[in-house]
Amino acid sequence: MRLLARAAMALFTLAVITTASPSAASPSAASPSAPLPSVASSSVASPPPALSGKLLTGKDVPAAYEAAAEDPFAHVLEVLFDPGSNAGVECRLPVEVPRAGFTPGHSVSAVFVTKPTYWLDVKSLTQVVAEPGRSRARALVDAAAALPQRCPKIDTPGYTMMLKPMTLPALGDRSAAFTVDVMVKAVGMDNAYVDAMLGEVSVVSRRGVTSVVILMGYSFLDHVSELPAVTRKAAARLTAA
Repeated sequence: MRLLARAAMALFTLAVITTASPSAASPSAASPSAPLPSVASSSVASPPPALSGKLLTGKDVPAAYEAAAEDPFAHVLEVLFDPGSNAGVECRLPVEVPRAGFTPGHSVSAVFVTKPTYWLDVKSLTQVVAEPGRSRARALVDAAAALPQRCPKIDTPGYTMMLKPMTLPALGDRSAAFTVDVMVKAVGMDNAYVDAMLGEVSVVSRRGVTSVVILMGYSFLDHVSELPAVTRKAAARLTAA
C-alpha cells in the first residue's frame, strides 16, 4: 500500500511539474526594498578556473549523498533562483542554479543526491560558487537574509512556497539562511495540494566569493538538519582553496 500510494503521488507530482511556470510567480505580502544584485552585470565574463577548487566534494557531504549530473528538484529551484540577470524579479535570488540546457557564465556548481529505495525518498544537495566581487557578494547575502520578509509566501501555477528565516552560526565575511516549505498544487487547482517538500538554503560570502548551498527533499522524510554542517565545510573551502 505504501508503494502504491507513493506511485500515485509521483504521478500527481509529475503532472503538476509540467504545468509549473516559475516566471509567473507572484509574491504575497512582499515588502518593497532595493533591487537584488544582478549577476549578469558583474565584471566576471566567465567562471575563473580556480572556482572549481572551492566546491564541495563527496568527502564533504553526508555519506548518503553521491555526485549527480543534475538536481531532481531543479523545477522547484527555478522558482527561487534566476540563473540570468534576475530580471528585476524580487522573489528570486540571482544565482545560476544548474538545470538542463543552461550553461552558467559566472559560476560553477556541484550536485549530490541520495539513492533511496523509493523515488519519493530522494533528497538533493546543490552548491553554486561564484566570484562576483566583494560588493555583490555582500549584496547577495543581504538579499538572501531579507527574502523571507520580502516574500514570505510565493504562489505559482504549480506551487505555494512559504519562506522563513533560519539561524546559522556566523560564517565567512557574511552569511544567511532560510527554509522553504513547498506545497505542490493539484493540476488546475489553486487550493488543493498533492505533495509537500522542504528546502533549506544558505549563502556565505568570503573575500568576494559566494557559496550557495541548497538542500531539498519531500517533507514526510525525517529531516535531520544537514545544512549547518555542510555550510561550515563550504565556508572552509572558500577560505582554504
